Amino acid sequence: MKITRWIAVILVIGILISPVAMAESDELICWADPERQDILNEIVNEFTKQTGISVRIVSAPLEDLLSQYLEVGLFGNPASLGDTPDIIFDIPHNWIGELVRAKVIAPLDNFPKENLQEFFATALEALTLNGKLYGLPLSLETHLLIYNKDLFDNEALEYPKNSWTWDNLIGAARKMSVGDQLGFLFDAKSIAPTWSIFSGHGASLFSKNITTGGLDVELVSPGAIEAAEFLSDLVKNKIILPEYSDGHRISDLFSGGKVAMIIDGSWSLGTYERAGINYGVATIPMFSLEKIAKPFVFTNGIVLDRSAVGKKAAYQFLSFVTNKENIWNISTEGVFQSPSRKDTLAQFEHEDSIITTIAEQVSLGDSIPNIHEMLYVWSPVNKALNLIIDQEVLPHIALSDAQREIEVSLDGLGQLHRK
Repeated sequence: MKITRWIAVILVIGILISPVAMAESDELICWADPERQDILNEIVNEFTKQTGISVRIVSAPLEDLLSQYLEVGLFGNPASLGDTPDIIFDIPHNWIGELVRAKVIAPLDNFPKENLQEFFATALEALTLNGKLYGLPLSLETHLLIYNKDLFDNEALEYPKNSWTWDNLIGAARKMSVGDQLGFLFDAKSIAPTWSIFSGHGASLFSKNITTGGLDVELVSPGAIEAAEFLSDLVKNKIILPEYSDGHRISDLFSGGKVAMIIDGSWSLGTYERAGINYGVATIPMFSLEKIAKPFVFTNGIVLDRSAVGKKAAYQFLSFVTNKENIWNISTEGVFQSPSRKDTLAQFEHEDSIITTIAEQVSLGDSIPNIHEMLYVWSPVNKALNLIIDQEVLPHIALSDAQREIEVSLDGLGQLHRK
């Protein structure tokens, strides 16, 4: 996923950015990452054909495009920004809080409410902040259990199912650990892949402070400590190995047919398909019927620059990009994502079991909080997980230290317990 490498960029943007003034234009400008340019070109060509409205795509890595705002923040020279967008395509929802805080994007107050009915509520909520909708959802991604069918066939074992518990997974992992072959791996040192374990034990990152109406950090709740102890036990029982708790290494091992099961993001499936792995997918195992694993859900959306609020053509384009047919194309064009619309997902029921499994996992998951405070969570929690998995610090101590570090950061910003 693209989250980690963008955090530093977003932090700096949030500090330096200043409002951008833009002139009215007859042409819409849309920013997009090169990875999504092919499908966007098709959509834009059809939109122009039907409406006569021209849309120019500015294609570059989104983190590079957004870093242009730094120049505005430092020098106050809007002209140096070049092709400032009317629309940004396929932006991760966890940017919303920082972009709203920076006053870059606009709420979609004028978007017809009746046009929102087919979108999944989870996807709309991910793009909503302080009661205002700031984008339209395109697709959703999450972590899930990915397995090598050939390795299971070699051991004459049943493939993982959506009904599996962690006891089933642990049992299969032991049976699949044969010689140099590893039974199960996942990046247990990072919060995103491990969140399903924390949520499955009833943990949450933040809670509402009853007295102040602000936020409390919740890393030392009973559920969070229980989850951290579960992760520690996986290491003690050699179900996972600390030296293999690295996302890139895990991906390489699975691509090389060396590991039977992994927990990884749905965005990684293309890599395994290109590697020729005969893989299958299942939802992340539950702990019990009352303790369901809820992985983080990542919603990708399309947003409107604040200068484009008065442009009727911009709203036309938003509606066109997110119609039933185009959401189908966006969800199937060389990627593995759950569509953001209920009517589009219905088309997959007999078309693609992988997409329907991703959608089922999405339906069980929790959206990553899109609030500014989340930027100060990643590093302390990942540090705590490293200490836990490497067996250097007891779980409750590692989580307590992480919570204290987050609280100091937020308190220094005036963000803790804010009303």
